[in-house]
Parts: sequence; structure tokens; C-alpha cells
Amino acid sequence: MLAAAMAGAKVWASDRFHRAVYSEAIIAAYGEQARTTCQREVVRQAPAAYASLKLTPSGVVIGSPNVRVAFWDVDNPLWEVRYRHPHVMLTAEPLTDLSCAFDVTAGLASLDGKDVQAR
Repeated sequence: MLAAAMAGAKVWASDRFHRAVYSEAIIAAYGEQARTTCQREVVRQAPAAYASLKLTPSGVVIGSPNVRVAFWDVDNPLWEVRYRHPHVMLTAEPLTDLSCAFDVTAGLASLDGKDVQAR
């Protein structure tokens, strides 16, 4: 029982370490491109009050949180975007409800926030 727990802890720690390293590398490589692309989307889509917000990378996720595709719908053209493309997540400073997801593979940004949805 102890050996199984130790093996599980080792796998968990190794996974967390690799995710942290990969996130850092992706943010270092694509952070500036993500920031400029998301800033253009803010100017284009969000209310004018958001144009001066500073966007900062907050992490990397695999799959877009803004695309709605069922896991079993593998024939959907957006399935790859939803479940396989890495996205740099950016949040606005000072804190607002606005966030941006930059698709590293496609080079596109999508905004999320209640004020953006209302427009």
C-alpha cells in the first residue's frame, strides 16, 4: 500500500513539475505575441473603458475554454481547438472580469467577460 502511494506521489509530482516547466516555456516564447494580439482584440471588441487595461499572462491551458464542443464530437472542425491547442491565458490589470485566451497554434485571441458578451 505504501509503495503504491509513493508511486502515485512520484507521478503526480513529476506531472506538476513538467506542466510548470512547459507553461513557463510557452509563456516565454509566446507571451508578447499573446499580449499584443489580445490587446488588439480588447480595442476591437470590448468597451472603450477597457482599452487602457494591461494584460498579463496568467498561465497555459490545453484547449480553449471559450469553444463549446462535446468531447465525443470528434468530427467537429473545432474539436482540435477545444481539446488539443495550447492557449496562453491573460488577465486584465487592475482586476476585472475580462480575460483573454490566445491560441498558440492558430495565433488567434478570444475574449471572455460579461461586458464583452453584452456588446
